[in-house]
Amino acid sequence: MEITSSYIYDFDIVFKKYKEPGVLLDINNKEYFDAHSFSCSTSLWIPTLSKVIGEQYNALPTAYEFNSELRKMLTSKLEDLVSNNYFISYTASGTDSVISAIHFAKLYTQKKYVIMFDGQYHGKFGSLSGRREVILQHTFYDSSIILYDSIHNKDFSFENFEHFLSLFRGDVAAIIVEPCAIANSGGVFLKQDVFKKLFDVAKSMDILLIVDEVQSGFWRTGNVFSYQGYFGIDPDVIVFGKSIGGGLPLYGVFYKSNLFDNFSLKRGFYSSTFAFNLIAARAALHILENISSYKSIYDYIECKGKIFDEFFSDMKDYNRKGMLISFYLDRLSTKEFLEKGVLLRKIKNRILLTPPLFTSFDVIKEMCNRIKEII
Repeated sequence: MEITSSYIYDFDIVFKKYKEPGVLLDINNKEYFDAHSFSCSTSLWIPTLSKVIGEQYNALPTAYEFNSELRKMLTSKLEDLVSNNYFISYTASGTDSVISAIHFAKLYTQKKYVIMFDGQYHGKFGSLSGRREVILQHTFYDSSIILYDSIHNKDFSFENFEHFLSLFRGDVAAIIVEPCAIANSGGVFLKQDVFKKLFDVAKSMDILLIVDEVQSGFWRTGNVFSYQGYFGIDPDVIVFGKSIGGGLPLYGVFYKSNLFDNFSLKRGFYSSTFAFNLIAARAALHILENISSYKSIYDYIECKGKIFDEFFSDMKDYNRKGMLISFYLDRLSTKEFLEKGVLLRKIKNRILLTPPLFTSFDVIKEMCNRIKEII
């Protein structure tokens, strides 16, 4: 018997396949609207991926840590997305990416502590997850990762926060933040002035700023990364993953290139058997090729996002950037939506909608209609 990992989706439904982006079939061929993308892991799924993935598998599925043309090509294209100001290190998971970023920050700064905010999620282990519902994830805590009050609170005080930081007497290596708190808060965005002030505080106190884009990255909010939708934010480290592999694991970290001016890489930097595999890389390149065919991928996603505005902008505490939509609803469970044909997330009384980005306009309208009817 499998010891199941899920603590939310304890349902009998078994999904079989995508009929098309945004429409799932179960084993009985019943259709479901996908407003979930399996925690954004299938955000960029397209049907043509199967051909290129199969070809790569038949040729060579992985080359461990040996160089390959695919690795060079993908690295170059990903660096182009952040203006070539960053170096990439591939990792094995989102949690692995965050831990790698934290270890780098401590090593680079020779400081001990890392600050994160309540209501944000940065990985599956205790100190990073902010969760108590998952048995094994709750047992591991790192006393050097310090949890501070939610930065999304209306009464959040930077005066108090700066005083708090000063108590560590210059021993804070990094601050890690999600521009949009997804997994633990249901899709709540940082305000422009708050994010800019956080960036300025980190810079003035010589603290690295780590931005976690594992779920919000790769055009989910219209921009490549959600932090790019804010003015004046230039993070030192960007954690990425999930969607760029089209449903296959491809994760990593962007490090600001100037951090390596005086940092030796003679001993290697990171090692893991499946930190990079050729199948996921081929999928990512195919996705990037598909995206390059759009005149403006931002406008394409924004046009789809506006459909959600038409249906849900009157809902309490409605938030939207690109195709990341959330609003407050203190009734109806995830299971009740699923029973009526909609897969979505509900977190802390917030409905969170993250459909695949290539869901057609017609399917989005049908999906919104169904959700509105259920509400």
